[in-house]
Amino acid sequence: MKPDIKTFRAACRLNGIITDEDIYDFSDFIHDLKDKGYRGSGKHGDFTFDELGKLAREFRGEEDAQ
Repeated sequence: MKPDIKTFRAACRLNGIITDEDIYDFSDFIHDLKDKGYRGSGKHGDFTFDELGKLAREFRGEEDAQ
């Protein structure tokens, strides 16, 4: 498995995104951001673990995501 996918899945688990449906929806959320030009600071524009955590909280509607 690619390292970026492992990081994504770990961030999902840590932030309570565990059902297949939620994982797919969060993946779509991430891809929509990338399509809009928002890139992570990781290798090849990937999101870091910390960035994914922040985005997961935003995706879940948590106010502390800022």
